[in-house]
Amino acid sequence: MRAIDLIGQVATQFLRESVNTDELDGVARFLLDRLTGEQIANICQAILATPDLSSCIKIQIPRSLVEGYNLPEEILTEEKAVHLRHAPCDRPCLLLANTNDDQGQSLKDISPLSAGLLKEQIEIWVAVASDGLDLPDNHKKYWQKALKGLLGSSECSLEQFANYVMDTRERIREESVPIINALGWALPALRLPRDSGYFDAIPEKAWGHARKWQDKYQQAISKRGCLLIKQTPSRQPIEASDLKSAFEKVKDEVPLEAHSVIEEFIKTPPEWNKQAQALTFWEWETDNINALFGGMKTKKTDLYSSTRQFYEDEYPNSLTDLELDYLETLKKRKNTKEANDDDKQFYDTHRSELETDRSLKVKWDKFVYGQPIECTDFLVGLLEAFERLYDQSNLQEDTRLIVQTQKSSRKSQWLDLNADVGIYFCTRYRGIEQLTSPEITWNTHWLFKYDELLKQEQQKNKNKKKEVKNTSTAKSSIEIKFYVELHLANSTKLINKIQLIWKGQPNAIGMELRHDLVRLQKAPCFISQVSRELVNKKGRLQGVSLEDVGTLMAAYGQNRGSLINKYERKKI
Repeated sequence: MRAIDLIGQVATQFLRESVNTDELDGVARFLLDRLTGEQIANICQAILATPDLSSCIKIQIPRSLVEGYNLPEEILTEEKAVHLRHAPCDRPCLLLANTNDDQGQSLKDISPLSAGLLKEQIEIWVAVASDGLDLPDNHKKYWQKALKGLLGSSECSLEQFANYVMDTRERIREESVPIINALGWALPALRLPRDSGYFDAIPEKAWGHARKWQDKYQQAISKRGCLLIKQTPSRQPIEASDLKSAFEKVKDEVPLEAHSVIEEFIKTPPEWNKQAQALTFWEWETDNINALFGGMKTKKTDLYSSTRQFYEDEYPNSLTDLELDYLETLKKRKNTKEANDDDKQFYDTHRSELETDRSLKVKWDKFVYGQPIECTDFLVGLLEAFERLYDQSNLQEDTRLIVQTQKSSRKSQWLDLNADVGIYFCTRYRGIEQLTSPEITWNTHWLFKYDELLKQEQQKNKNKKKEVKNTSTAKSSIEIKFYVELHLANSTKLINKIQLIWKGQPNAIGMELRHDLVRLQKAPCFISQVSRELVNKKGRLQGVSLEDVGTLMAAYGQNRGSLINKYERKKI
């Protein structure tokens, strides 16, 4: 079985579960949304090869999307999906396809079967991939948690995700290794170095917790993945001459067979290419590939030894068994530059004790506070940033704060932001500049004038028929990065600086705030109501979620997630 076949089987099983439900009423319509032609063709072939499913699903795929894949004529059409969305259907399910956004608004009420939704069907992926493997049930559960952690840490493509699952399966089938080692062995599918023992640092009792896996995947991406494109974890370029010099020092520690692979890698430009891919197939630790980059990293701070010695000398027998286990896990970790939830919990619990050893406290401060603050509520994130800055600095002098965005004043940078996310932010937090002046200086350019920017651009492009609003939900389009700086008052001297990342939620109900306020301004005194969408995309009953506009029904004159109806004066 190939990875592309795995995608087809997962999609087929998802459709089977969605169609074969007692709660399904009427025709269920699904849209293969922006998948590749090969993926669409394979899904169609998998459905047609399943008699009980093919009889329930009517497939209508634009011919131009799947040319060259030898699909039956009866499932091909010359019409676009928008023309078929309300077409009569004599089967319980209608399956359409689309590969671009030009019909997005017209097709938004059809249940999308996108790459993101397919990746979320983790139980199905593991069930299909583990078929025929002698894998214990608890290992299947660990596999599911690992994949959930991966999705929480990475924006990998559907193809990469399928290849990773498939490589994990093949490693287990061929070598009968434990799932935790197979997941490390398959990391090259994610453009990460192979390391069969990578996940051994997770305590066995934590294998069933997705967050532990997420932290490890994130660490691999941020600390190892960057090295393959010749960047340090701080995103500084690594020169070929530095790599060549480092290799000369460690080549005796690296298998002879890998020498030519490393030499070719050193010659290539700093980007993902076949030479970087070839390097991932060598074991990072066992084959000493990591030694090549040893000189590019900051020397590790032995936080474990310092902390353990401190408690043995000053507070003997004060740590619990769980805290001692945590310190042993910290010792095994390859990198202590990024703190996770366990690190923060230990620090918060023992902060007063650590303050008695200033040098050790400084190490813990850098360890815990060194990573960016992430938030979905900007005010909460801002207060957390202020707290960390002042806690780290411990100054007696007068200070001032500066908040600035990573984006400059260039309009093109702000137009890359998801329009709904930008409008929500400038509406929700507008006025904070005036409220906090002069204690805080804001260098945020178009952030609180985003609505004006969109209006200007729409007027400018009015005759060009060019769409100004960006509707992308990519990570870079829904995040706003800030730098929060602490300075001495009446001075340009920078004391400390923290990065704050605000993450927009395009599918949250609150995203309609601006339109709701506009409608409320026009008619402030009337009763408004919204209706719950009783059935989810899988055909099952659902409740209301503030993070999912799909749990509310669309209404005339307003988008899903709006809480204020369009006001119409009744005629008497």
